[in-house]
Amino acid sequence: MKYSRKLLLFTLLLLILVCLFGGCQKSEKSQVKAAATRELDLLKDLDDKTIEKYISYEDLYPSGEIHQEVSSKIKNIFSRFYENFSYKILDIQVKNETARVTVRLNTIDAETLAKDYSRASMKKRIASSANPEGVEYSLEDYYLLLGELLDENQYDTVENNCTLKLSKESNTWKLEHSSRLDDQLVGGFVSYLKDPNLFAPEEIVEIHFDTLKEFDTEQLNRYLGIDTLFDADDAYSRSLTQELTNQISDHFDYRILKESDDSHTATVTAEITSYDAKSILNSYEKKLDSYLNSSQAFADGESGRLKKSSQLLLNSIKANKSASSTKLDLTLINDGTSWKLQMNEDVAQAILGGMGEAVKEISSDVK
Repeated sequence: MKYSRKLLLFTLLLLILVCLFGGCQKSEKSQVKAAATRELDLLKDLDDKTIEKYISYEDLYPSGEIHQEVSSKIKNIFSRFYENFSYKILDIQVKNETARVTVRLNTIDAETLAKDYSRASMKKRIASSANPEGVEYSLEDYYLLLGELLDENQYDTVENNCTLKLSKESNTWKLEHSSRLDDQLVGGFVSYLKDPNLFAPEEIVEIHFDTLKEFDTEQLNRYLGIDTLFDADDAYSRSLTQELTNQISDHFDYRILKESDDSHTATVTAEITSYDAKSILNSYEKKLDSYLNSSQAFADGESGRLKKSSQLLLNSIKANKSASSTKLDLTLINDGTSWKLQMNEDVAQAILGGMGEAVKEISSDVK
């Protein structure tokens, strides 16, 4: 009887301890869940500090030292970034003063957004080299570019699991931030931006050439230095430059033929189409020969012949309707941040249709 009574007391004591321990565990899990929920809910109602915590300007504009204040309107951009953000807590594990929370995240399709943003910012950088001297894109421009993409496109959401680590400090559970976790909470956006292989080499070529196709004549002139080709007086030089850039604008196109790379260096073989410089020069030379064999050429003198030659060249450029293609091996180098196209003289001459070399000999033909 005494034995049965002792066994009953022991069993009751054990049950009480189990309940107490279970209650403590349940209480701790509730506190951990509340802490995790509080942190995740911040992403639905962003403030300045939360914005800086997850995406900094260095990620969007990695080009050296920048000391600019971002305008208040930019804060709304990140609200749209998390517009469809949601989460579900799947599991909570507590051990002493640490806890792990498994969460299923629904975030914006950051890979697609990162590619769109990187493509657009790359086009901006290419275009900046064709801008008038002193015109540069600011930090705010790049933030606003992200905003434009979020406004103009409807991005899907993607689902991923991540683990939150929390630690207990002074009886308060706090989330342990890490760059990896912060990146996961934005769908891996920062990692995609920093991926040196986000674009394949042939995609980099496409971005460059597509940007050139969108240039107006002034941008083409500045980018290719077309106005440096002609040794004529200012009026004719401007006219020749204008007509030649019109020809490039009308005829420039490209086609990717093949690609090969060894992780550091890549070769993209492309067929570049531009105006037919040979057709222009053949027409010009026929007209020039006819003129030089006339008595008028002798009467005009050297300066008159140079002026007439410019007129003949201008007429030949204006009248051209022909295009020609050149196959070219383009070199790209991966510097650890992205593939960089080496825009050398061969590329420029292919776009110029070989006119650059030919023009150097024109003035000597008429002296």
